[in-house]
Amino acid sequence: MSITINTNLSSLIVQFAMKGATIDLNRAIERMTTGNKINSAKDDAAGYAVMTGMSTKMGAYRIAESNASAGLDMVSTAVNTLDLMNNQLSRLRSLAVQAQNGTYGAQSLSALKSEAKTITDSLNQLMTSAEYNGKKLFSGVEPPAGFNQSGMPEVQESGFIGDITPVDTSTLKTLTQAVADGNTIKGGTWAIGSVEDLVKLAELTNTRTDNTSGTTFVMSQDIDLSGIDNWTPIGDWYNNYGTFKGTFNGNGHVIRNLKINNPSKYYQGLFGYVASGSIIKNIGLENVDVSGYVYVGGLVGYGLGTITNCYSTGSVTGTGGYVGGLVGNGQGTITSSYATGNVSGFNVVGGLVGVSAG
Repeated sequence: MSITINTNLSSLIVQFAMKGATIDLNRAIERMTTGNKINSAKDDAAGYAVMTGMSTKMGAYRIAESNASAGLDMVSTAVNTLDLMNNQLSRLRSLAVQAQNGTYGAQSLSALKSEAKTITDSLNQLMTSAEYNGKKLFSGVEPPAGFNQSGMPEVQESGFIGDITPVDTSTLKTLTQAVADGNTIKGGTWAIGSVEDLVKLAELTNTRTDNTSGTTFVMSQDIDLSGIDNWTPIGDWYNNYGTFKGTFNGNGHVIRNLKINNPSKYYQGLFGYVASGSIIKNIGLENVDVSGYVYVGGLVGYGLGTITNCYSTGSVTGTGGYVGGLVGNGQGTITSSYATGNVSGFNVVGGLVGVSAG
């Protein structure tokens, strides 16, 4: 009996070579298809581990990119809303400036106020309703400058405490013109709309004649006194017994940059000596720099009349006593008024009034 082994060595060698070639071909096709040199751990175990980690990070980066894009969309929505609000605030500022020119009557001022209210209502609506994907954009955060906690813009027409009913000055003759025309000043109503008018009022008051008794003076616009280095008070009692006896209605306007440097004189302020029965109202003083001796105030040095709805900001100094931010010696009535700034003196000193009747 014989044993026969049927083998074909050449065929086996070819088949083994074809198997290896097929594996290499499949790997090449896989790499060409995916574009990746490493597609499984068998290609490169260490490289595959690195690639897997990088792929995970890249996935997280793609999510982060998507989140950033959504955040940019939300910021863009907020910016567009703020741009709209800024345009409305610009219009509101224009209305405020327009209302201060002193040429509008009560009806026109009412129309301006109505438009201003409409704008503030719109701003409030934008603040409370602006949202992105159901998320409020301006709630739960500190409000920007100019807005209160409720989202309402803090639009203030002035620094006055009380309400002001504007007086129409368009038909009034200015004090300077009235004097130039030879009008009898006493008992009339005159407009104060310039530095010259205010100086003329001081001159008339300080002549010791009874020019201001029963007379009303109404401001028609804001006045800047920065061009006068040392103001002579309306009612310069210290030098010539001048006394203001009439009514001065600031009409919601402001006098700025009042400067007085008389550290050895009594009765210093915008008004020096104000008589009983007189009225000073609706006037604001800003950035005052007043220095006197005794009876020194930003608005009035010595007042026996009524002062209402007035304010003063700045520095008031008395080298003696009876010194107040608004009134040095207030023996009359002071209501709805305030003062802010630095007040100093030797004795009897107060932030609002040095000494009062009460």
